[in-house]
This record gives sequence, structure tokens and C-alpha cells, in this order.
Amino acid sequence: DGIRDSETWLEFRRVLFRSNMNNDNFDIIFLGNTFDNVGLQYKENIYHIDKNKKTVGTFAYIINNKNIDKIISLTKLIDESIDIKLNNLIVSNLLNAYVVYPNVISYKEGILSEILS
Repeated sequence: DGIRDSETWLEFRRVLFRSNMNNDNFDIIFLGNTFDNVGLQYKENIYHIDKNKKTVGTFAYIINNKNIDKIISLTKLIDESIDIKLNNLIVSNLLNAYVVYPNVISYKEGILSEILS
């Protein structure tokens, strides 16, 4: 929420608008991700996820409201951390995800995470 009025947020909205991302072709867009997972370029600075790399980054993302019921249904069972669950759903082609690169928001260096340990 801290970037909503910032120049970064405004630029991201311009890029999203210019890329013709409509409400039907994505479930989640990561505004940053821990391992710089950047696949093939979709448009401008929006990229497909490289499914051969881990994608974690629930510190900054956009959910497509039109697909919220699908996302809730797929994540209802909490049997692993949400980052890993989303990654597995993306790799399994159950969620359609993109990433903005360079990151709009970056993970704070030096903070330890137990997600992949």
C-alpha cells in the first residue's frame, strides 16, 4: 500500500495499461520476487515466470479480482507456506503468473526466511 501514490506505482500502472493485460489473462503479478525469477518477456517490463526457478515473493503482488474465487479455492488447504504453494500452482499451470522486472518492490536484504530452509 505504501507505493500506491508513488511515481513507481504510477509507472507500473502505465506499463500495465500499455501491455494490454486484461482481466482474463493473469491470476497474479509479482511486483518483486526474492530470486529474480524472470522468464521470457511478455511486454515492456512484464515477464512470464521461469517455471524452472523458484518463485517466492508474497511481499508484493497483484491478484486479479476476476479470478479470486479460483485462487481461494486452490489455496484453501494450508499445507505449506503460501510462497511455496503459489510456486507449485504456477509450475503446475494452475495459476497464470507474471513478474514485473526490474522489481517495483524489493525484499529487504538481511532478513532471514525459513521458507526454503
